[in-house]
Amino acid sequence: MRAFSASVLLFLAVFHSSVLAADPPQRPKIGLVLSGGGARGVAHIGVLKVLEDMRIPVDYVVGTSMGSIVAGAYAMGNRPDDLEKRIAGVEWNKVLTDSPPRLERSTYAKATERKNIVSGEIGFSDAEMRLPRGLNYGQQIEFFFHTLAANTGDVAHFDELDIPFRAVATDIENGKMVVLERGGIARAMRASMSVPGVFAPVEIDDRALLDGGLVRNLPVDVVRGMGADIVIAVNLGTPLLKRDQIVSAFGVGQQMLNILTEQNVEASLRELTTRDVLILPQLGDFSAADFENSAKTIDMGAAAARVAAERLAPLALSEADFQAHLAARAARHPAVVKVNSVRIDTRQLKHVSERFINRKFSIKPGQQFSTAELHANMNSLYSTGDFENVTHRFEHGPDGRTLVIEPVEKQWGPNYLQAGVRLSTDLAGESDFTILLAHRGKWLTRSGLEWRNTVSLGQFNSFTSQLYQPLGGESRWYIAPTVRFSQNKDNLIINDKAVATYSAKHASVGIDLVNHVDDDSTFKVGLERGTERSDPSIGVSQLTSERNQIGVIKLEYVQDRLDDWVFPSSGNFTFVNARIAPTSVRSTLAYKRLDMGHERAWNSGAHRFSVAGRAGKLWGDDLPLMELFSLGGFLNLSGYQARQFLGGDYLFGRGVYTLKTTLLGTRNVYLGASVEIGKMTRRLNGDPMERVQFANSLFGAVNTALGPFTVAVGIGERGNQTFYLFFGKP
Repeated sequence: MRAFSASVLLFLAVFHSSVLAADPPQRPKIGLVLSGGGARGVAHIGVLKVLEDMRIPVDYVVGTSMGSIVAGAYAMGNRPDDLEKRIAGVEWNKVLTDSPPRLERSTYAKATERKNIVSGEIGFSDAEMRLPRGLNYGQQIEFFFHTLAANTGDVAHFDELDIPFRAVATDIENGKMVVLERGGIARAMRASMSVPGVFAPVEIDDRALLDGGLVRNLPVDVVRGMGADIVIAVNLGTPLLKRDQIVSAFGVGQQMLNILTEQNVEASLRELTTRDVLILPQLGDFSAADFENSAKTIDMGAAAARVAAERLAPLALSEADFQAHLAARAARHPAVVKVNSVRIDTRQLKHVSERFINRKFSIKPGQQFSTAELHANMNSLYSTGDFENVTHRFEHGPDGRTLVIEPVEKQWGPNYLQAGVRLSTDLAGESDFTILLAHRGKWLTRSGLEWRNTVSLGQFNSFTSQLYQPLGGESRWYIAPTVRFSQNKDNLIINDKAVATYSAKHASVGIDLVNHVDDDSTFKVGLERGTERSDPSIGVSQLTSERNQIGVIKLEYVQDRLDDWVFPSSGNFTFVNARIAPTSVRSTLAYKRLDMGHERAWNSGAHRFSVAGRAGKLWGDDLPLMELFSLGGFLNLSGYQARQFLGGDYLFGRGVYTLKTTLLGTRNVYLGASVEIGKMTRRLNGDPMERVQFANSLFGAVNTALGPFTVAVGIGERGNQTFYLFFGKP
């Protein structure tokens, strides 16, 4: 009996050992949860670095808002060190804006900017004023997310990524949590971080989605539902504003969001068990909006993870097992398949024609292209002003991989209104305050007819109305009939003294043939007919009224390749303007006018340099007042009054140095100086200019939403000095 019992025990022991050898115990599945927090969310990268250093495997990862960006990037196979380098190299001032780089903007956008009209707009549709649903539609930041996924290939479901991933968003219609698990991963990340009022909602599967932090800033339940046995939760916290910080409606709104976020985080924290690990980065008062310095939080995140090292240690794998885990993740990495076709998704188009989009988007089926080329093509479409954003995705079909371009037409179009202001004073009696308005009605016909109107009210009053009709097909030519009216009062300066005020009126009709050579260059040829009249209103009695018939043949070429119109750091600007007024087209005065100039800019870090030269000449015995050239004013012989020198021929040169500083706690402060020379060889309002005149200026400026606010001092010869204070570039 004893022998039998011993045999049984031996059998059971051997059987148990064989079972253990054949089927070792499975380690617990680990889920990582990364909370939202704006710029503070970059601290998550530091946590990831420590987790990998400690050989902690991650089987599932879920994120909200900025947490979804880091989580998604990690799930796509980006290692923490690579993410740190990417974040350090991001130009946040470009990524966190809707506007494409200035070099990629349309000729219309550049032209309105040169008139001091800002880019913000409101819309009119069906006789109703409409506003954008956010300050930012994420055009540039979503493409940045795409670059994180550039080597990921395509997945139908986020479970197919290196690490199964979820992003959390909020349905704006019903306020419920939406867990994004399929589709475009960059689009999902963008939806998860759509802070109300700052970023516009993202449309996915017929739902308008906002920041997931409104309902689940720390989605513990989501990662648990994916299969996680143990949760590592990283909570950045949402510090509430102090009472003295809530000084505006914006502050009240921000505090409301902070309260909602903290309330749902507290509920999520109660879901953690004793097996779970909570990591709490100590970020202090670091602002959720301070993306420029966000890389500094990486070390803070790493420090918080090391504080939790004792809790994390039991989850660590051996070096061999961890390398096997990383290899298994990498083996899941989907291969990138060659794109062999391109398709435009037209489902969200109401007015814009598909033919127009195909013409603007130059990547064609079967063509090889780089990420930079794709970005440039998307910006080319976006810069037309027709779209909220232009995104892309990839599809697999029987014919292979297809690049699908998704242009989303603006819901507040197709009529747009922009505004600007021009304000200047010399604190000695000379002031100018002008309000500028620009209306653009697009797609009046399927062929692309536009109606453009500009209005100026103040020191200079004007109204210009123009129809802009493309000539069809692949042509870059347009025909543009125009009506223009203007009226302004100005000082007439004779021998350096203002002796009279005169009123100048202009009314004309014309037609131009326009060619947009590219997004930088425009050529025009046209004919203008009308009347001009100047009348002295205050001043010397010898001045008489002048009335002339206008009959002018016009030629103009403009090339604008400056990266910034006000404070350029690279690029060039060139213009040539010719006006010929023969009596054969019923011009009262026969004359010819040629004006041309070139500016070149470059930089060395924060130091910016530019040089410019201009020249003009008038041919004719009797010259109209409104066609005379002028020198004087800021950066145009700065030490002299505006239009102090009037004449028929001139030469001008200028060099400007500008230093971009962080003075006053903002990165938009500029300090600079200029050296200028000019000569008016046929001066008509004073003594002849016998030699070149020299002038200098010193200035300080702050770039604001309304344009640059500048304070400057100009110094000329013979004691001439001027003081300038103005909005906008003169």
